[in-house]
Order: sequence, then structure tokens, then C-alpha cells
Amino acid sequence: QMLKKEVQSRICSMSVFKCIAGSVFGGVIMKLMDSAAGIAAVRHCATNVVTVSLEALHLVEMVQVGDLVQVYSRIVYTSARSMEIEVLVSAERTFSRRTSATNMPQYGPKRFAAARGLFTFVSLSSEGKTKEIPPLTKEHKDYDAARFAEGKARYELRKKKRAEAVKRTSSQKNKE
Repeated sequence: QMLKKEVQSRICSMSVFKCIAGSVFGGVIMKLMDSAAGIAAVRHCATNVVTVSLEALHLVEMVQVGDLVQVYSRIVYTSARSMEIEVLVSAERTFSRRTSATNMPQYGPKRFAAARGLFTFVSLSSEGKTKEIPPLTKEHKDYDAARFAEGKARYELRKKKRAEAVKRTSSQKNKE
């Protein structure tokens, strides 16, 4: 399901994006997703922002050269120092030949979900230090209580894993 928000980016995939199999490189799609997430982050923070992690990137269906690609993004969760942004990619195969339920050929656009992912961004001060992020409140156009709760759970899990990794590293150094 595509977001009912503003399209952040639109592009017609070109031959320069083509891999040997004839489809668009997944890295090209990932870059478009990162750019759209960055736009959402900048709009929310009004500061310089950087990507710090990418989670759950799913390339759902191959994008072919000539497909029209649309990238949507929205903030789903903010903590004091980071924000999680959901990015969805859809594509339209404008010149496709499909078969209908009655086995009759149909010509025309085929729209499909191409990719989805979760990006984590931080806001930076003019000195390059992480900066507090404005909270995502119920009044914000992107606010969705269920997605916010899911984002918070993912944030808490990542935080716990980071703490465990630091603890393991510390105990390994103490053994040396």
C-alpha cells in the first residue's frame, strides 16, 4: 500500500542504471530511497541530516529500464537523537502486455510495489555534532500511532543490541 502523501521523487529509469540482466541495479533504487528519506528528514528537522543505518530493505520486484519510478517517504518514529523513516518505491511499467483473468491480452500500464525499507537519520548541528530532533507529534501530517509504536519497539531493540555489543567489546578488552 502506497503512502497517501506527497511523492518525494519521480524518475524514469534509464539505460545507465541497467545491470547485465536488463533490470535496474538495486543500488540505484537504494540511492533513490536514501535521497527521499533525506528529504523527509530535512523537512522535519530543518538542519543537515545524515543516514546512520538502513534496516529491512526489501527489493520486492525488479524495476526495468523505462519504468517510471516513484519514491515515497514518511517519518514513522523520532527519539531525542534519531528518526526512523519509512520509504516505499512503486513503479509503473507503461508499455506492458499483460494477460487478464479471461486470458485476453491487455495493454497499458502495470503499477507495482518495487521496494520498501526503513532508514534511520540523525540531525547535525553546524559543528557536525548530533542534535536533538523535534518530536513527531499527533498533529504532524505523518503521525500514525501504530507505526510510531512499531518504530519505538525497533528503536528500543536496536538500543539494547548496541548496549550488548559495547558490553561484549569491553569484556573482550578486559580479557586481553
